[in-house]
Formats: sequence, structure tokens, C-alpha cells
Amino acid sequence: MNNISETIITREELEYRIRTANEEGYEFAERRFEDWRENYTLYRDKVIVNRLTQRQSVNLPIMKGTMKTLLSRIDDFVELEFTNLDNNKQKELFYNQYWSDVVVKDNHLELKDKADKKQVLLFGRTFQKWNVKKGKVKLELVHPQDMRVDRLVDPTDIDSARYLIQGNIFSTLADLKLNDMYDQDVVNEIEKFFQSDEGMQLGSENEEKLREKNNAMRDLGVDDVDLPMVGQTLVEMQEGFIKVYNKDIEDEEIIFTVSAAFNGLNKILYAEFLETVIGITSDHFWRNHFPFGSWAEDLEASDFWTDAPADSVRVPNKIANSWFSQMVENRTLAYMGMNFYDATAAMSEDGSVGFVPETFEPEPFGWYAIPGDPKTIIQHVEIPQLANEIENLNFVTTIAEKASSATAIVQGVTQPKQITLGEVTLLDANATKVIQSMALFYRQNWLDLGTKYIKLLEAMGDEIEAVRLYKAGYRGNVFTREIGPADWRSKAGWSCEVISKKDKAEQNLDQIQNLEGVKSQFPGNNTFDEIYKKKLLDIVNLTPDEKKQVMDEEKKNMEMEAKLATQQSMLNINPNGGTNPPATTPTATPPMATA
Repeated sequence: MNNISETIITREELEYRIRTANEEGYEFAERRFEDWRENYTLYRDKVIVNRLTQRQSVNLPIMKGTMKTLLSRIDDFVELEFTNLDNNKQKELFYNQYWSDVVVKDNHLELKDKADKKQVLLFGRTFQKWNVKKGKVKLELVHPQDMRVDRLVDPTDIDSARYLIQGNIFSTLADLKLNDMYDQDVVNEIEKFFQSDEGMQLGSENEEKLREKNNAMRDLGVDDVDLPMVGQTLVEMQEGFIKVYNKDIEDEEIIFTVSAAFNGLNKILYAEFLETVIGITSDHFWRNHFPFGSWAEDLEASDFWTDAPADSVRVPNKIANSWFSQMVENRTLAYMGMNFYDATAAMSEDGSVGFVPETFEPEPFGWYAIPGDPKTIIQHVEIPQLANEIENLNFVTTIAEKASSATAIVQGVTQPKQITLGEVTLLDANATKVIQSMALFYRQNWLDLGTKYIKLLEAMGDEIEAVRLYKAGYRGNVFTREIGPADWRSKAGWSCEVISKKDKAEQNLDQIQNLEGVKSQFPGNNTFDEIYKKKLLDIVNLTPDEKKQVMDEEKKNMEMEAKLATQQSMLNINPNGGTNPPATTPTATPPMATA
């Protein structure tokens, strides 16, 4: 098992722990799977028809409307700002530039952030995973159904778990054979199994599971997923993160494992200490921290798998669908009509076939033969109209709105009741406060992710690939520079701060008002004026080049004004201390006449 000593844990013991942890974690989360499936299908406007309550394939988009409304109110993407603890502003500039121009853009983080929030709204939990592939930092979004989490975990701290296991990872058999890190004896065992009839059946099932998984992630907004390639044998893999006691450091340490699930077994392909895989930091961060982030909208102290906003909408949506299905069927049957007929008229007295009713095609001026009095042989089935169905549906919809705080006002729907503008504003503000209460958990998760990103870059060191960035200067010139780990390496390290764009705009507005108030107390103070102007430029997020251009121009203007003021002052003061009269244009004196 690579560099893990058998005295710390044997292969058999590690495989046993992975298997039992996987089973325990699956049972811990399984109770939520059916709710998640129903939340997702209702969001996709899909219903399952049955013979009793949902006879018509119709769906009222209550779930989708509610989720989209909530998402629109928490759609603001956060900004991470990193601070160099050595106070090296040049390194700080490079570090933040790498984050914004490389990590955020390459990972499509704004799109993944929306999908991340959708998972919280639909399932109550979401997971993110840091990784490094080919020298580039990657953030992957993980479906909660793929995660197996220790039931004793502190719901506020994912790193308190004894284990995390990510399942439903699929790899081709060909890729396993080409990977030198994997135990090829196990790979050969896998290959032999998938050549059997049972193995070929499992390969087909794995292909379908991968297709369903990727389609679901694409529906949630993750666009960088691929469908399985035809003709490739897919093997289901698991990545395990298990804490074991390491007597060499006299503490627990995380072991990272890659195992294959086949033939009822979990066979380890690779196992190594996580710190060895990622790299060593000054504080040995990766000995006891997982490369995952996770957050929930409604944290509970005793249950990691918390309820989701969609759970409050699911039952009202199903009731509304059932009632709406009944309305549709009631209207259809009432429109098409049903009839009773006298079955005794089907046989004549001599035993020959008599009247057998047919389904007639309705046509203008049509005549339909009936042997006998139609009133006595045929009777129309009266189908009573369902009463108060619209009111009942509105009642159920209101329940869903109140439970989720996605009220009609928040959705932008006009109300039949006449209320004042002030009442509308108050209702909207109250609903928004309830919705945005999840921002606390969301921001804490991004703070944790930012910290793990810092430690990932520190641990990976020069394995992070240098990139070339292009920037336009204030004169329109384009400058280029290659930046990499050497440009931001720091002894003291880094810290990060989470800043919401909306919160930042509000803070900037407050800061401008405060600066205006203080400035009025120092009239004519050039030093404060300069500080005031620099603060204003910081608030509007100008680049350093743009700030320099503006401040240089302002400095020139101030120097010119001071020079003109000095010249004017010199013209207005005479040598005797008095003030010179205004300058007048001299008049020409005619030449004196000569004799």
C-alpha cells in the first residue's frame, strides 16, 4: 500500500474499514434519497402517473417557481480577497490575479455557484471538492447522493468526520490499466471479472448510472460533464478519506484510498497518506482536513442531512398535482360523456345478437339507430363538476409560499387585495430576510474553501503550473507576464476574506457617506482631500493602472492650479505692500508738432 506501513494498518483492515464506512454512510443518508428524487422530478416538471391520485400526467410548476424565486434572491456570487501576511502588495496582487483570472474563469465558478445553491435548495446539502489536475486547480461540485459521511460528524464542521467516501465515480478499464499508481494485480482481477457475463451486465448498469448522474448534474447547471463513451467498460470507483491513528506522529491522520467496487467487493487500487498525496504545509494542514467543503441551509445540531426548502414545497405540490389531475379528468369525462345501456337488449328472443352499442363518430346532422326507446335503453351518466377547486389550489399554493418564504410578492405577482406601497415593501423585506438567512452558512463555507485553497497552493508548491496573463494598461497598451508559485510564495502565509458583491456595494455607500461627513470637518486640508480621493477610487474597483492614471492627472491639475494662483497673487501685490490697480491698456500719444 505505497508508503503506509503495515504496522499502522493492513490492507485487509483498511478494506474492511472502507466497506463498513461505506455501508454505514449509505444507511445514514438513504432515508433522504426518496425525498431528493421527488424534489428533483417535481423541479423538472415530471410526475409519476398512478391509478388512484395522479391519473393524468400534469404538474403545476410550484416547485420550479419556488426554487427559481429563492435562487434569484441568493444569486449574488461571493468574492474571495486574499491578504499577504508579509504585507507584500506585489505578491498579493499576483495571488489575487491568479484566483480571479485563472481559478474562477477556468472552473466557471459563477455557474457552479448557482448549481451549488440549487443543490442546497433541492436536497438541503451540497459538497465541493478541491483537486489539482495537470498543474491546474479544480473545484468540483459533488452530488450529495454520492457522499458517504460519518454519522457522528459535527454538522457545522465537515473536518470533524472520521471518514468521507465519494462514490459513483466511474473510470474506464483502459484508464485503470494505464495508471501506474494503481495496483495492477487488482486491475487484472477487475478485467477478468468484467469478461464474465455478470461483469458485462454490471458494466451496462454502470454506463446507465453514469448517464443518469451526468444528466442530473447538467440539469442543475454543471456544464462540464461528459456522457460515457460507447464500447468502453466502466468500473465504479470510490475515493475514501479515512482517519487512522498514526503512531509515528501520535495522532490521527487521513489516508486517501482509491478502490473499485465489483463482484460484491471493495478492492484497494491505491492508498497513501493524504499529506503525501497533496503535499506538506508548515502546519501539516492536510493530516486532519478533507479537501471538501459542505454547507446546509437549515443546520441542525443532531442531523447532518438536514431538510431542504424543497421539502416544504414537495407535499403541497403533490397535493396540488393530484387535485389538478382530478380537475383535468373530470372536465375530460364531462366533455366526452359516458352512457349506461340496457344489457338485456343485446340479445333477441330467438337468441340472435341484438343491440350492441357502438362508439359513434359525432358529425353534423348525424342519425344513430337504436332498437327501441333511447330513453329506456340508454341513460347518460351524470358527472358532477368539482366545486371550489381553484380556491383549494390557491390555498395549497399559499401554504407552500409561506413555508418557503417565496411569497407572491417576492415572486413579483400582483395581489388582488388592495395594499399600500409601504405594506408591499415591508412584506418583501421580511420575506427577503428569511431567504437571506442562509447567507451566514454559505459565506462560512466559502471562507473554509478559501482557507483550503490557500493550503492547497502552499502544499502543491511548484507543481502548480505557471500561467501567462494579459492586461491592458491605462494608455491602451497590452502587457503580459507569466506568474506562478514563485511570484506568491510567502513565509508568513495568506489569509482570505469573503466579500459579497451586494454587501460590498452597501459598505461602499456607507463609506462614501462617512467620508463626506469627515471631509466637511477639514475644509481645505489637502492631505485629507488626497486620502478621500484615493478611497473613492478604491470603492469603484479601478485597477492599479487606472488609479495611477487618475491620481497622476489630478496631481497635475492641482499643481497647475497652485501655479496659476501664485502668479495671480504676484500680479496683484506691488513693492510698497499695496495692491496694484487693475492693469489698463495704454493709449497711443500723438507725436508733437515740430517747428
